[in-house]
Amino acid sequence: MTALLSSVSSGVQMKPLRCVITGHEGVGKTTLASGAPNPIFVTTEDGLGLIDAPTIPTDSHAKTNAILDELIAEDHSYRTLIFDAIDGEEPNIFSAICEAGNKLSIGDFGFNKGYVQADDYWARLFHKLDHLRATRSMNIVIISHVSANHIDDPVVGTYVRYEPNLHKRTVPLLTKWADLIGFLAPLRSARDEGDDTKNRTVRVATNSKQRFLHVSDDGRYIAKNRFGLTEPIEIPQTNGWSALSKAVAAQFAAAKGTTTTNKKGK
Repeated sequence: MTALLSSVSSGVQMKPLRCVITGHEGVGKTTLASGAPNPIFVTTEDGLGLIDAPTIPTDSHAKTNAILDELIAEDHSYRTLIFDAIDGEEPNIFSAICEAGNKLSIGDFGFNKGYVQADDYWARLFHKLDHLRATRSMNIVIISHVSANHIDDPVVGTYVRYEPNLHKRTVPLLTKWADLIGFLAPLRSARDEGDDTKNRTVRVATNSKQRFLHVSDDGRYIAKNRFGLTEPIEIPQTNGWSALSKAVAAQFAAAKGTTTTNKKGK
């Protein structure tokens, strides 16, 4: 047996989570992520509010890389890196590309050329996050705002889909990297109310205090997971991270119960 074949492993092993949490402003994305074990925030915006957690702000792509390099190289007790928010890093990447190319804006490179260059910057960033996860056994949690995109589907027609608030080239890079993308939203209902001034009824939407992390794609938003989760995860006001990690752990426990090791002759 060669050295490579002798290193083949089998079995299901739960690793630190590599996930993206998206949703509208104020829905509780940062609060959910802050419940992860021993977190440290790398922030591109002032969005922590009353959350008391170790935080390093970044205002340039060079500083972001320096932060990640230190977290990889230095001893520390952090177990979760939370990037809040990733769409705030995109302008930093564009600025770095413009500085290197001596341009004033990303559009000055010509049709799509600046955005193509950004692909490499994102790839290197995700590689560093993976290296941090592998060497320091840290969960990697990326928070993103969403934008509403109109999709023209030849089967169902035009509809609105919520996607991470990033350039269209970057979204598939992010979704490919993540093991779980969850769209966090409150349980919403609609009711008709009378409008006496115009003698008509108006339909209004109401959000409940129940929140759900949608982890499979139903067309309304980008969501996915590699753990076999199919139903939305209810996220309580407190200990939301526990609900997410327990749901993932249950899938691994179930998979271990059915996993077998292939052996020669069997």
